[in-house]
Amino acid sequence: NFTIHCKSKDDDVGSHVIPVGKSYDLSFRVNFTGTTLFFCSITSPEGSIDFDLYNAKRDMLRCPTQCNWTAAKAGLVADYEEKFVISPFKTHVNVLNRLNGDVIIHCKSKDDDVGSHLIHVGQSYDLNFRVNFIGTTLFFCSIISTEGSIDFDLYNAKRDMWRCPTQCDWIATKKG
Repeated sequence: NFTIHCKSKDDDVGSHVIPVGKSYDLSFRVNFTGTTLFFCSITSPEGSIDFDLYNAKRDMLRCPTQCNWTAAKAGLVADYEEKFVISPFKTHVNVLNRLNGDVIIHCKSKDDDVGSHLIHVGQSYDLNFRVNFIGTTLFFCSIISTEGSIDFDLYNAKRDMWRCPTQCDWIATKKG
């Protein structure tokens, strides 16, 4: 179960307990100026999150008559063509070195270069972050060893958001 409490500038629709597998519907009309905003707070045993349930500037074209959200342990997913996620949880990515020697890993995203790190044999490198609001987070890395190098997407939200929402594990081996 989780509890949702939604309101706008003018209306407080109250708190509602939503059992697992059930849904909550909220109906309203977008105001004439196109500035309608409903914001909500969800509380569950996993934590709490505040988010804009409906923002006319964002949603009028994406979901003109019906907007759907899906709640999962990974967070909230807007069910539109262009999906995006709101997650209160950090994603942890772990790379374990199972090669015959030390490796250097260098990872970055569009916004963050987390630098180069030495991973000794049998040791691991951890990266922790939150997936961005629109679900496009991408960290790409290079691993360099005495046996060669490889470039790969360490975390791609479109691929990994459901596969490993809060914990992704990689193992560096001779096979890749």
